[in-house]
Amino acid sequence: MDWFRDNYLSDPAQAADPRVSPLPAADLAGVPPGCIAVSGFDPLRDEGEAYADRLRAAGVPVAPRRHPI
Repeated sequence: MDWFRDNYLSDPAQAADPRVSPLPAADLAGVPPGCIAVSGFDPLRDEGEAYADRLRAAGVPVAPRRHPI
């Protein structure tokens, strides 16, 4: 995961920007509807499911899916 982060961001401080990672954003109301797909061994599974929960709580239509493999 470090490799992906290091190749995605030009500065580690960008990780706090909600345009990079929307999960920590203070308010998700008004973002587009989402389809969040994760799998059983996905290293970002918990974050994906938490994001789907936050979207739902903000009233954003979301279709979460956890694939077994």
